Amino acid sequence: MPADLILKLVALSVAKKVSVFLIARTYGFSRLYRRMMRANRFVFASSPTTRHKVSAAVQYSFRLPRFIAERFRSCAAPTSSPPSRPPPTQPP
Repeated sequence: MPADLILKLVALSVAKKVSVFLIARTYGFSRLYRRMMRANRFVFASSPTTRHKVSAAVQYSFRLPRFIAERFRSCAAPTSSPPSRPPPTQPP
């Protein structure tokens, strides 16, 4: 029984993340980023240091998936081997 509950919680967590990703993709990541920066300027208008920290955190969170994907691709890519020479041809 506890394993079923844990499995359901994991499935719900993954479904939630996928739905947020699909909504963000539909709305547009650039529009979402601009809207978040505008809200950041409005909320932290009187505190430039906090506004800068939040801005850096938002930028990092938008760039993190691409950074992880690039790292994964570089680790998963097969190493290149030196080109092999073609087999010698036999004279007729």
